[in-house]
Amino acid sequence: MSKKQYSRYTILLRRWYQKHKKIRGTRNNPFLKAQHIMLDNDPAVARYFTAIRNRPNNFGYLSPSTRYQTYASCKHFLQFLNKPLTNTAISELVTIKKENPNSFSIEDQLESFVNPPDPKKLQTRRHEGTTILGLFKANRARLSATSNTHLPHNKTKPISEGILREIRSKLDQRSRDLFDMQAFSGQRIQALAKLPLEQYDLTTDSNFAILTIKNIQNKSRLEHETLIPLELAKHIIERSKQLHNTCGFPNYEELWKSITKFAEEFYGVRLTSHYLRKRFASIASETPMDVNQWDSLMGSKKNKEHDAPIYNLHDTQKLIKSYNTYLVRPLSFENETTSQQPSYSQELTDLKEIIILQQTQIEKLTKALTKS
Repeated sequence: MSKKQYSRYTILLRRWYQKHKKIRGTRNNPFLKAQHIMLDNDPAVARYFTAIRNRPNNFGYLSPSTRYQTYASCKHFLQFLNKPLTNTAISELVTIKKENPNSFSIEDQLESFVNPPDPKKLQTRRHEGTTILGLFKANRARLSATSNTHLPHNKTKPISEGILREIRSKLDQRSRDLFDMQAFSGQRIQALAKLPLEQYDLTTDSNFAILTIKNIQNKSRLEHETLIPLELAKHIIERSKQLHNTCGFPNYEELWKSITKFAEEFYGVRLTSHYLRKRFASIASETPMDVNQWDSLMGSKKNKEHDAPIYNLHDTQKLIKSYNTYLVRPLSFENETTSQQPSYSQELTDLKEIIILQQTQIEKLTKALTKS
C-alpha cells in the first residue's frame, strides 16, 4: 500500500466511524466518562488518589494508568457485589467496614472476587484486588484479606546471540534503532521511546549520549541518567525532526509488535522489548561493574548498600567510564565478542540453530506454494 493509498484509507476509515458513531476508547465514550466522573466525586476514591500522590518519589504525581486501574477495579468489584455505581458507592463500603470492624463479610467477598472461576481472569482480578485493598487502607479501614499477585510464570528462555544478531540484521533501520536503544540502555521501553528530544545530551561525551529521565517518566519514580551510543542518538534525533516528532518513537508499540511477530514466525523465538532489559541485567551482573551503577542505568530501585541513591556522589564521568569499560562490547550486536570470547563450539551452535530455523521456514513456504 503506497503512502497515498494509506492516507486515503485512513480518511475513509475516519468517515465511516463518524457516520456510524462508533465509540472507541474512553475519550469519546460519554458513558465511561460519566462513570469516571462519579468515581472521581466519591470521597473514598479521592482519598485514595491523595494517598498515592503522597507516596515517596511520586512528588504529588498520579499517573493516568493508576487512575484508570482504580476505575476498573472499583467498577468490577461493585459489579461483583451487585451494587450500582454511584458517587458514594465505594465510600458506603468503607463506612460499613469502619462501623463493623469485627465483621469480615467484605473480606470474604473480596477473596472470592480475586479468585474467579475463569483462570484467564485470575491475574487481572488479583491486581484489581490489590487496588481495592489499598483503597480501604488509604481510608483507614484496612481489610484482613490478601490478593497474591506473585503468580507462577514461565521462566524466560535465553535466545542465542547468533539468532539475536540474525533477527536484528533483518530489521528496517527504524526498528533496528529502537532495538539498539533498549539493548544499550536496559531502560523500560516506554520511558525510552517517549522521552522528549530535549532530554538527550550529546555534548558531555564524544562516544555516548546521556538521556536524562525524570521521575514521572519512569515506573520506579527515580530521576536518573542512562546511556546510548552517540551515533545512535544522533540518528534518532535527526529522523524524529524530519518526521516532526517530539520524541524518538511515538509508535513504539506497533514497531515492537512487528519485531515480536517476525521473530516468532521466522525464528521460532519469543523476542519482546522486556527480553532486552533482562539481557542487559544478565550481562551487567556478570561484570565487575558496580551494581548501583548499572542498576541506575536501568532505572531500577537500588537494593544494595545503604540508601545508595542518596549517599553515592553523582559522577557522570565515572559512570560513563565504567559503562564503556564493562558493558559496551558485550551489549553490542555489531561484533561477535562478548564479555568473554565465545568458543568455537558456541559459534557453531548458533549457526546450526539459524540453519535449522531457516530450513523450517523454507519447508513452510514450500508447502504453502504447493497448496496454492
